[in-house]
Amino acid sequence: MGAITLIQDSGLRNTLTAEGVDVISFMPLAANAGHFLASAAPTAGSNKTTTLTSFAAANCPIRPVAAVAVATEGTGDTWTGVSWTLVGYDQFGDWTVETIAGSNSGGTWTATGAVCWRTLVSAAVTITGTADATDRYTLGYGKTYGIGRRIRAAADVLFKAWNGATESGTVSTDYHSYAIAGTPDAAKLLTLTVRTLRPYVPGGAI
Repeated sequence: MGAITLIQDSGLRNTLTAEGVDVISFMPLAANAGHFLASAAPTAGSNKTTTLTSFAAANCPIRPVAAVAVATEGTGDTWTGVSWTLVGYDQFGDWTVETIAGSNSGGTWTATGAVCWRTLVSAAVTITGTADATDRYTLGYGKTYGIGRRIRAAADVLFKAWNGATESGTVSTDYHSYAIAGTPDAAKLLTLTVRTLRPYVPGGAI
């Protein structure tokens, strides 16, 4: 039986919670730069925003995952900024808006998100500079997955294993996510042992 803790909820009422341990195992897919949108040209013109409401796939792959967006300058273009606004449902089913900025490397602007999405409803990319038909952008995912549990501290992830060995990825308590250190390929098993809090029901199982 897990430990039972009395937690004060905003000074309004007391809630009994039970501390438990969950084991989460799955085989993450390889990173896919074009899962949500394979390749498209932005709206032509200066300082334009392109809004997307139709995707190659709106849902996450096997588990909620953080987005990675890439925009590439075409012939003769020089941009000074790229930003994305993503809207949809996060790993807990909450309506969420995330804005992420691109980082430039040789004309390729990569924006890495932190929210782990269950479903994307819309996405907008804003390019500061001139865009034309030679430019391209994609919207996919990397290797940061939602844990599926709300954690209070990184130490709540008690054990991390990747392909049968200890894993050294990064836990986010802000986004309740795990960034895999290894290289996913749909064949290696990720196992996380997570300490969680659940509502305590007297006489119920913990």
